[in-house]
Amino acid sequence: MREAFQLYQRNGKWMARFWNEDVRRYVNTLTLEATDKQAAHDEAEKRQKEELPTRENPLLVKFLNDFWSDSGAYAKLKEIRGKALSPRYLALSRAAVRIHVAPYQPFKKLRVGDLLPVHLEEWQSWMAERGTGARSANIALQAVRTAVRRRAKGRREPDPLPGIVKAEEKHIERGLLTIKEVRAVIAKPKGTSVHDRTVVLLGALAGLRLGEVRGLRWEDINFDTGTLKVARSIPADEKAPRAPKWGSTGELPLSDPLAAELKALQAKTKDRKGYVLGIGGEPIGTTGLRGAFRRVLDAIGIDAEKRKARRLSYHGLRHTFVSMGRLGNIPDWLMQRLARHKTATMTTNTYSSAAVIDFKDTRKRLTDSVKAKKKAR
Repeated sequence: MREAFQLYQRNGKWMARFWNEDVRRYVNTLTLEATDKQAAHDEAEKRQKEELPTRENPLLVKFLNDFWSDSGAYAKLKEIRGKALSPRYLALSRAAVRIHVAPYQPFKKLRVGDLLPVHLEEWQSWMAERGTGARSANIALQAVRTAVRRRAKGRREPDPLPGIVKAEEKHIERGLLTIKEVRAVIAKPKGTSVHDRTVVLLGALAGLRLGEVRGLRWEDINFDTGTLKVARSIPADEKAPRAPKWGSTGELPLSDPLAAELKALQAKTKDRKGYVLGIGGEPIGTTGLRGAFRRVLDAIGIDAEKRKARRLSYHGLRHTFVSMGRLGNIPDWLMQRLARHKTATMTTNTYSSAAVIDFKDTRKRLTDSVKAKKKAR
């Protein structure tokens, strides 16, 4: 049978390392205060009984806070592997632990190794009773599950939290612009700048996400071939580029209206090797980008009150892009590729909406077609 710990000296100090049955080796080396072997043995024995169980099986809330810290082992490992976690994601996870995990009384003294699926099910009920929204509850659940499962994987243990079902999230359709409204933007409404119109049209006519618009560089645009390359993203409130969401890089065709605005913008740009919407070598800020979006919508008659009522946001322009493409008879498989979605369902269900149709204009067209037939008789 292995000894619970081993003693040795280094640089005149007594050291102890402790046997870990999970990994089958001695770990957790500690520097002792003792000055002779017997005292070192007694101190190591005390530490082994009192402190090491806490290290091996920490309190759940402390474990989660450490796991989701910017300097935590998980964040560092992701960065080393080229898949760095965004500061926003880490902040959301920490906030979920602080707001939804830490206040739950049964979790206050629970150790991570003692967490069972039934604990999470009871916790989910507690969150629902206190009015926590489904999305917030699911973010908190994900923060717990990711950390606990990662720990189990590192210890070569099976998933300790199987079969946990997320709260059902009701899909609320995003607001999007109609074809008529997109045409109004293309028509260069009074009071708008080429810069602001480009911001909107990159979303509506190319389907770029906010971070992809911020990360777009002039080298990504080829007017000769009429293409635009999506190579990087700079998420909201960040400055460093990263790969687009889910690694969804790709090349897109430049529509004539978008190409025209980009050429007009380039003519006014001194730095033609930097960011398309950059300022002084830096990408456009998130606030500046959203401000451009609001100014253009104001110019075509969609004020703040209407934007709120219609749930219009910058990401809704991506929904406009997909819906217009499908309405224009672009095949679903090609639309999925242009939108760079992982699944066809995402393109055909989540991102497609009849709201892009201008029913007043459509009704007039149908009426005119009937009148034309009568006239032909």
